Amino acid sequence: MSEHAALDPATLKEFIASSFSQDGASERARFAHIKLPLYRDPETPWIKAVAQAFSGALEGLEGKLMFVTTDYELEMEPVDLSSMELPVDADKITFQRLLEYLRYSFSCVSIERGHRWRPGTWDQGILPDDAIIILHMDPSLQADCALALAGIIKWAIDMEFWFDSDVRILTMSTSDHFHFPSQLIQLQRHGSNIPFLDLSYGSCWPSVTQVSGSSDDDGIVSDICQVVGNDLTASHLIISFEETDIIHDKMSEALRSIKERDAFMMRTVLKEIDVFSNVVRPPRADVAVLLRITGDIPLLPPVFRGYDNVHVIVSDRLHGREGWHHKSRHVVDFFRYTSNQERWAQLWWLQQPAERRWLYSPRLPVADVLDQGFRHHRRIEDDQIGAFIAGVYDVKDWGIDCAKTIEIFLGNGARVYEMKRRLEAQRILSNGEFSLPDLEATVFRSILPHVQYDYRLALFVAADCDPTVRLLKLQVAALLIVRIEEIIIIESDTLWLSLNKQQELYDEFLEYCMGSVRCMANQGSLWLALGLWRTHILLESSREQNERIPHLEKLARTFSGLLTYENGQATRAGKLAQTMRIVLQGQDVPVADVTIRDEMEITLDKDQQFMMQSHLFRAYMHQLTAASIHEGNRLEVQFATMAEVKVIPGNCRLTAFTPREALRQSEGGNCMFGINHGLQMIKGSLWAKDWVWIPQVVVAEWLAETADSDLSKLLSVNCMEVDRTVDEYVE
Repeated sequence: MSEHAALDPATLKEFIASSFSQDGASERARFAHIKLPLYRDPETPWIKAVAQAFSGALEGLEGKLMFVTTDYELEMEPVDLSSMELPVDADKITFQRLLEYLRYSFSCVSIERGHRWRPGTWDQGILPDDAIIILHMDPSLQADCALALAGIIKWAIDMEFWFDSDVRILTMSTSDHFHFPSQLIQLQRHGSNIPFLDLSYGSCWPSVTQVSGSSDDDGIVSDICQVVGNDLTASHLIISFEETDIIHDKMSEALRSIKERDAFMMRTVLKEIDVFSNVVRPPRADVAVLLRITGDIPLLPPVFRGYDNVHVIVSDRLHGREGWHHKSRHVVDFFRYTSNQERWAQLWWLQQPAERRWLYSPRLPVADVLDQGFRHHRRIEDDQIGAFIAGVYDVKDWGIDCAKTIEIFLGNGARVYEMKRRLEAQRILSNGEFSLPDLEATVFRSILPHVQYDYRLALFVAADCDPTVRLLKLQVAALLIVRIEEIIIIESDTLWLSLNKQQELYDEFLEYCMGSVRCMANQGSLWLALGLWRTHILLESSREQNERIPHLEKLARTFSGLLTYENGQATRAGKLAQTMRIVLQGQDVPVADVTIRDEMEITLDKDQQFMMQSHLFRAYMHQLTAASIHEGNRLEVQFATMAEVKVIPGNCRLTAFTPREALRQSEGGNCMFGINHGLQMIKGSLWAKDWVWIPQVVVAEWLAETADSDLSKLLSVNCMEVDRTVDEYVE
């Protein structure tokens, strides 16, 4: 293919003009959609290209262009739009911010169509009636994007009630998202068609110097090293979408033997994309950079300038992703083949301003990889399905047709029916309505974007409680989002054995937990982890301020070498908890505002402990398991599916901790109730990544307040669904 601009200026201008120029026959709300190419133009950022097209196409344009995009894209350079020297006034916000504009613009002052929206301006936090909004939708289609899309289309068409309104909405995506805005518009304008421009390159490849014929790790490493070794003065960027460590370990060892010590570096992009800023240009003229990227990253490739060679390793596999697992009827972490769309997106990372470009593929030839692949997964139908369905019903007052909107995005599959049942059992939905009380609803929707739209965690935090309990629940949510195993690391495989044999050491271990949850530390690994993490934060803070806490410092020395902490992740979890606290306080939600030192003095009474456990059960009730100890072995059965669930073993896992109080209650044949935050498929079996004890009295009280007091009926799966997840692979 020819090397030309990703967004041809003349084509773009003509499309904008034909789609949005106003004439007597035009509707006052107009829409259009562009399918984008899979790469980023090296000369003109897409925001500038679109702004120039609007400026050139619409004479005398005075209104602000509002670009709406994902958090990832918002962080891409240039962050400041003023540096682009745009021909029109423009700004960029996230989809979450657009949802906030929609909420603030909504006012139920009348039931008449059009009167429910307040007129106003961007500066007032209200959507103006002459808005020009460009939505850049990413392939993963997260809940905030889908909700904002449904909301903005409803708002735009409602605004036609006002005679002087002039709303223009342009949606853009590299994926096949056109049918979403098209069908949402047809809900209100039957038979309406919107203009569509396809700027993608279809089945064309970017230009490539050579495609490697090797299909195994050793062959690919050898091919890359041969290219690097042919000219040691040249720079190389090696972009790998393989997610296993083996090939990268081999490549690192081989490249370090070829390059000087400072001429090789490896970087990994998982969730934080600021890594790109360090390698968008070669750090030195002869560098070899190995850049590991997740195979489904929902981002247009950055432009890497100055490299002599760019290598891309495409992959047909994702090494573990959370998604709806058909057989388990849950959101589960499982190994998945990449979709065809993800494979083509990986390929186009090769489109860089480098003189030479090299392409590789483990296991299968590149052509076969691109010909195959499964249906693309969107997050609103996977790990965010519960949050999305709840979110649609939450905005029903906007005039959204909930059932039809959900059908447009999710279809009528069994998982939709099942998730609605679960949301009703958890009292989020009732009789086709969003049923959380006002304060709980405020907390729920405020917390969702901070917990990656995990509705379980949002519900846990939202359930009504006192300010102290709310603070601790925020900390639990932050701990689970960042992940316990990435914060607290057990270094000794004899720790649990020692604790079980030595009562004094066991008591000291509980004493080492922060005072706020020390009383619950013996009730489960989650509470234990929370106490240990907060103690670590307290000790780090005290050291920085040259303060002493002798008894905790002594205990820290006792357990030195047995467990340690990852400071970066511990701090990240602390910042997340702090951010959520500030957000809630900004919504006038009471949250205890205490220093880390004051937390040490908090003691939960019995009612507060029961509240924490009850709210945790409510949020995770559909992952409730019944466990019993028989001849030293623990057997777990999940109530929802009656499937056996194993707890991932390991003496170096904090989650291997089984509370003595739970064991005491299980004596005599009684079962232990427990819930888990994470589930994982390992070689065809369902495993719990963690396990937290739920006292039987908590479950009993919930059932006493429920119309159907049969636990099995309440939690059972009543949907018929295929038992096979077709894109799953087993290692």
